[in-house]
Amino acid sequence: MYARTVGGQPLLFQVSGKLWGDSLVMRDDRTGSEWSHILGTCVAGKLKDTKLKLVPSIITSWKSWRESHPHTTVSVLSRTAPEFNVDMYDQPDGFLVGLRHGGEVVAYPLAELLEHPVINDTVGDEPIVVAYDPKETGAMIFRRTLDDAVIDFDAQDGDFTGGGSRWNRTTGIALDGPHKGKRLLRLSAILSFANAWRRFHPNARIYRHAEP
Repeated sequence: MYARTVGGQPLLFQVSGKLWGDSLVMRDDRTGSEWSHILGTCVAGKLKDTKLKLVPSIITSWKSWRESHPHTTVSVLSRTAPEFNVDMYDQPDGFLVGLRHGGEVVAYPLAELLEHPVINDTVGDEPIVVAYDPKETGAMIFRRTLDDAVIDFDAQDGDFTGGGSRWNRTTGIALDGPHKGKRLLRLSAILSFANAWRRFHPNARIYRHAEP
């Protein structure tokens, strides 16, 4: 998800009907420029090389989202591609969660997250944690520095825990313990087809769990 304001003016994006590297190309209505959806960068036209600001987002169920955000609204659109549904994620090797941060690019394969739903890592010198919810097929990435201390997180009995507190995987808010009510800073990541991500980020680090 990206902010669509460029140069102080909002753009309306459309499907261009083109693919680049087997990945969707968008077109803006104001200049007709073409944009890579996976990079958020204009690749052709008047705005070439302009980058859109990445906005944190998550793929999750309406039930789960509503529980965390009871006053939210929802946009109901007609379904045009029935094959894109939750059953897609039954093939975890085909997906990953990608993060660009601090000059480093890292990918967390869905197969790794199924085995290790909470991952402590460092990206671009920033200590981060990846929190994956296998029931909702959503992964969030947060800074794990809070009050000038780095927290190590774990998955315990289905909970996302760290620093003596349980945390909400979607909001990053501590539910109990010494950090109750505090919120982790969320980083912008993207759930992507693995082949598409690797095509655009051939030198990205691919996370693999190292047994102690």
